[in-house]
Amino acid sequence: MAAAFVFCLSSAHSLTFSALPLFYVQEVGLPGYAPGTAFSVKTLVEIFAIFTTPVIVARFGLKGPLIGVALLAAVTILLLSEVRTYPQMLAGAALEGLYYGLYASIGLTFVQSFSPDRPAQATALYWNALKVSGILAGPATGLIAQAYDFQTVIRVASAVGAGAGLLLMVSMLGKR
Repeated sequence: MAAAFVFCLSSAHSLTFSALPLFYVQEVGLPGYAPGTAFSVKTLVEIFAIFTTPVIVARFGLKGPLIGVALLAAVTILLLSEVRTYPQMLAGAALEGLYYGLYASIGLTFVQSFSPDRPAQATALYWNALKVSGILAGPATGLIAQAYDFQTVIRVASAVGAGAGLLLMVSMLGKR
């Protein structure tokens, strides 16, 4: 279930990451440099979010924050699908960096927690889930955008992110 959660949330991010540049430039009409600026803002916030994760994990554990991150991801991605101005894009990029930075570091720790005696195997499983989701996102983005548009790809990604949170909540209920 941990790997399925990682795959779902990574898929949501990969779909969004694949569609956003073209959505911003072609569908919203932002300048050609906008996607690069958004990526820079996302990366900056992501770095700071990663540094906060030890405090979050120490205080709240792993599963609760991950459910919150999945829900934040779903909401953030949905907000990104509604961007119409440059300042909205920058705010959305900051939120994207926040959720992804938290997800990347807490998600890895979460997967590793299921295999304390084999952390390299857990890390490989996490990394492979990220890579496979990234590989599948390109064709999926193309198919969805061809049938509809890039905004629809981002909205689908939001639903996938919400599904990741739901998957984790269901797995928590099943353990009780």
